Amino acid sequence: MRNCEACGCQRCNIIFDALLHECELNDIRTNWKYQLLECPKCGLGFIDPTPPPEIIRTFYDSSYGPYCHTRLNPNRESNSIKYWIAKQRYACFSAKNLWCLIKTGIGMAAECLSGKSVSFNLGIPLQLSKTARIFELGYGSGNWLLGMAHLGYQRLAGFDIDSNEGDTFRLKAAGIEVSSGNFLENDYPDSSFDCIRLEHVFEHLTNPVKVLTKCRRMLKPGGWLLINSPCKESWSVKLSFKHFSHLDLPRHLFHHTPHSAALILEAAGLEISRIKTYGVMAAFGSTLNNYLREGGRKTIPSALFYPISPLYSFFSNITGKGDNLMILGRRPVNYTET
Repeated sequence: MRNCEACGCQRCNIIFDALLHECELNDIRTNWKYQLLECPKCGLGFIDPTPPPEIIRTFYDSSYGPYCHTRLNPNRESNSIKYWIAKQRYACFSAKNLWCLIKTGIGMAAECLSGKSVSFNLGIPLQLSKTARIFELGYGSGNWLLGMAHLGYQRLAGFDIDSNEGDTFRLKAAGIEVSSGNFLENDYPDSSFDCIRLEHVFEHLTNPVKVLTKCRRMLKPGGWLLINSPCKESWSVKLSFKHFSHLDLPRHLFHHTPHSAALILEAAGLEISRIKTYGVMAAFGSTLNNYLREGGRKTIPSALFYPISPLYSFFSNITGKGDNLMILGRRPVNYTET
């Protein structure tokens, strides 16, 4: 059995055993066996054993949901009310004066009324200069980078795995630097990025400490690391981990808690400015319906969840048990590489 990646605990509990991933390797149908473990100390959930690269490649293809870009127009998205609210919500991040306080208050009010939390990943990059150098690790459809380019951000770059080659052409055509292959083996300049963003990527990393250590080196001193990821310490998981809408085994190699995420960032030499969970009504609703469906019971229409979204968001915030986890870290200004 693997030790815990976050705290090193050697006696982890088995949550789900004898799991199978059916795939095709070299034209041969294969069943890869694995289990899901849980650390009793920091709460981290993780796949055991770590899947080899040839198995991981079978998790993703061009039909993988986050690679599909046809649903959203990135230019329209970047001019949407969501982006406007995000820019107001984190106005105090870049400057602290009365006007910024007013804008932040407006953003917070809109956030509460809508029941949808604005993540660090969306709001904080909008406070940076248009000449800031920004890197997205795991750009998926590429829509966020394309939207930022549409807003006038000039120095954008991103990485994704080879199977996402279809979105690479769109980004290159927009003048965005892209790379693929093995992130840990790729050569990126040290101390060169103002911000690195991981949007629902943290849970997919085979070696999160090494990846975040590389990110720290890529950041300028004081540069920001932004992470948005599913949270294992949530009401959805308490309802039923087996039916959790973000379980997504075996693609999600890790299921993080605030504690386990903090330990991983610290091991990578990053300062933690803030870690916060937030509720996502759609995630809880999907988990509940998964649970009802397996029991042969009638599911609840999605439209019925929307009116209680603000209440669920408020309840998740005050209890600290939201469906998602957002993390704001930074490279220490005086960090000396060894």
